[in-house]
Amino acid sequence: MLSRSFTRETAPRVPSYRRHKPTGQAVVTLNGHDVYLGEHGTQASRAEYDRLIGEWLAAGRCLPRPDSDLTVAELALHYWQFATRYYVKNGHRSTFLSTIRLALRHLRQVYGPTLACDFGPLALQAMQDRFVRAGHSREYVNKLCAVIRRGFKWGVSQELVPSAVCQALAAVPGLHKGRTAAREPEPVQPVAEAVVEATLPFLPAVVADMVRIQRLAGCRPGEVCSMRPCDVDRANEEREKEGQEKLPYWSPNQLRHSAATEIRRRFGLEAAQTVLGHAKADVTQVCAERDMSLAAEVMRRIG
Repeated sequence: MLSRSFTRETAPRVPSYRRHKPTGQAVVTLNGHDVYLGEHGTQASRAEYDRLIGEWLAAGRCLPRPDSDLTVAELALHYWQFATRYYVKNGHRSTFLSTIRLALRHLRQVYGPTLACDFGPLALQAMQDRFVRAGHSREYVNKLCAVIRRGFKWGVSQELVPSAVCQALAAVPGLHKGRTAAREPEPVQPVAEAVVEATLPFLPAVVADMVRIQRLAGCRPGEVCSMRPCDVDRANEEREKEGQEKLPYWSPNQLRHSAATEIRRRFGLEAAQTVLGHAKADVTQVCAERDMSLAAEVMRRIG
């Protein structure tokens, strides 16, 4: 009995497999560092957890060193898997993923077999030149290169790449206006109101409403696409609705009575009977209310 108690109290604790809420990935904390394992609850992520724990225990409860055999293509794949889970808002993938996909595709094509630890500043500058030759604007070239830097920085955070690689890539400056062959993007010009109005009838109803909202609010296209009803302040609409609720209810048939009353007031009972198509005047009297103000005017004149 004593030996069992002693075993339980002194048995070394193993870091737990748990879920990282912001990304939905499985994660384990080793020596104060979070290591992501893939999608939480999957067999692959649990296998990765078992592998890491085994290596961690074998290394004397120390984090394994960066994998010197990791290629750029493998790093790109790992980062893409992370990005597709991270760049998500309100259940929708960010449009920024298209930029990440393009940057990683070019990176794999040129430096896929290269060891990630050997990718340096000259390689990043070569990627800059490739993007320029592809016809991308200066701003977009800088954005694509920033994606590559971010991928290697993520690799450092996951103990996949030596930190020196990330530090070296940070030394490569972005392209500056007037100092590169990359084209400058055309400035965005406003669209004429008449053109927008002429376009609206050709758009689906939902898309047309999106255009109207963006024209009024000046928001970004991506913000319009991700907008939900709960994101819109509808306080004024509710107040208007409350005001409308105070109005008396009326039916379309009352419009006929209103017309009959007006005709009788202006042209007499016989005219109202003729317009409404009544065979008898007493039916017209039911539809056309007596004009008491006219009676009052008659009595005033008579004295």
